[in-house]
Amino acid sequence: MLIVWGVYALSAAQLVRALPLRKTALVLITLVLSARALGGLYLATGEHSVWGNSALFWLISSLLCLGYGATFLIGLTTRWKRL
Repeated sequence: MLIVWGVYALSAAQLVRALPLRKTALVLITLVLSARALGGLYLATGEHSVWGNSALFWLISSLLCLGYGATFLIGLTTRWKRL
């Protein structure tokens, strides 16, 4: 999944050919990553033990998703008119 999302990012940067539904896909990717980050941070801060993962796992993976989501958001906002 991350490979496909990366190809969409490269498409937005015009490093590979234009992909179908590029703008829609990039918005959805940004939303999914942001939702995962926020949900994971919620799980990391509580007494939740979801699927046997520790709070440290949820914290680190959520921060990674937050970074990816922020990167997609920055790219999306700077290239919006050219997509």
